[in-house]
Amino acid sequence: MDWSMFWASVFPAYLGAVGSIAASAVAVIAFLRDIRTRKGLNEVAQSSSTTTDAPTNEPSIVPRLGTSDQTQPLELVAHGSQTAIRNLTEHPIEIVDIRVPSGGKTITLRSEFPGVVQPGEGFGLIVHDLLGGPAIAAMLVEWRGVGGQLRLTKFFV
Repeated sequence: MDWSMFWASVFPAYLGAVGSIAASAVAVIAFLRDIRTRKGLNEVAQSSSTTTDAPTNEPSIVPRLGTSDQTQPLELVAHGSQTAIRNLTEHPIEIVDIRVPSGGKTITLRSEFPGVVQPGEGFGLIVHDLLGGPAIAAMLVEWRGVGGQLRLTKFFV
């Protein structure tokens, strides 16, 4: 076999094989993203962003839907994986716990618990996606306001 035959028949065959492998990889990535999106949309459909008083006599905290005219005391600000929970109240709050109960995401905190957040400031964290987990997951933030009542706010990340 000479070089002209290699470039005319063998090289295009190798090029086609590499192209089909790349197309298969793209299809697998799209399939995983579709699964993650469906899981996340199911979680969003089951609940909404709310803030409630945390029950003190129950072992697990289950958020209840709030009224629509109530302004939220916390805001989630995200730029890529860099995320901050901003205090929109006029008083300092204490962040007690942050968790993602459904899984699919991990959180790296930039401060330690309990974290005191002044009005207008934020509590920083980094949200990491896990392969095969939901694209959207609920993040629960437990915090205390001025009265000392434990509150629970749910965000979607």
